[in-house]
Amino acid sequence: MAKYFKVVEIDEKEFESETMEQLEDNELIISVNGDVYVAIDEEQEDEISIPLDCF
Repeated sequence: MAKYFKVVEIDEKEFESETMEQLEDNELIISVNGDVYVAIDEEQEDEISIPLDCF
């Protein structure tokens, strides 16, 4: 079965409001109420990898 996803950029304030977390390392992936939130330090990383079990 195929799965389809939509990834959209949000600002830091919205990320922290929804997840109650802050980016402390290079990457942070959090699942909240069926939604997956990703934060990345673009100065340290140039790609993201989100495991399917986060969804």
